[in-house]
Amino acid sequence: MQRRMPVFLGLLLTTCFGLCGLGFSATPAAPHVILKATNVVIPATGLGSSHTTLTSIDGYSGSILFSCKYSGPRTAAKIPTCTYGPLVVWQLKANQTLKGAIFFFPPGVAIPLAASVGPLRPAAFSTRPAERPTPGTYRYTITAANTKTGDAVSVNITVTVP
Repeated sequence: MQRRMPVFLGLLLTTCFGLCGLGFSATPAAPHVILKATNVVIPATGLGSSHTTLTSIDGYSGSILFSCKYSGPRTAAKIPTCTYGPLVVWQLKANQTLKGAIFFFPPGVAIPLAASVGPLRPAAFSTRPAERPTPGTYRYTITAANTKTGDAVSVNITVTVP
């Protein structure tokens, strides 16, 4: 019985450290980059963009995957769309700064693949008429993630439809 007590305490402490998060971080570390993005006001055309800046720090280089998603409360509103596919990967060199844009489109419009992210401009849309987004201010999250490690950094922006 006395030999089992230390083993039991060791298992209990190990389980507590693992499950309670003591001494460990469940959150992945951010890549050595700084991500900045501007808020957006959607004009009458229904198209808008957030200007993004990705800066390498401490000599970091690697492939960075960008994503964008609505991160506000559940809503029935017709909100601008920033999700697209395939996602775009930027190659970031050591101590480099890349500038680009994430585009926002009217709800219900087919998003051209060449226009989703980066220094590109929106291409022609489908012939289906665009829906007017519901007026309001909506929160989106733009994320830049290292494609090898999954480490990520995010920034929240607002998209306003007047």
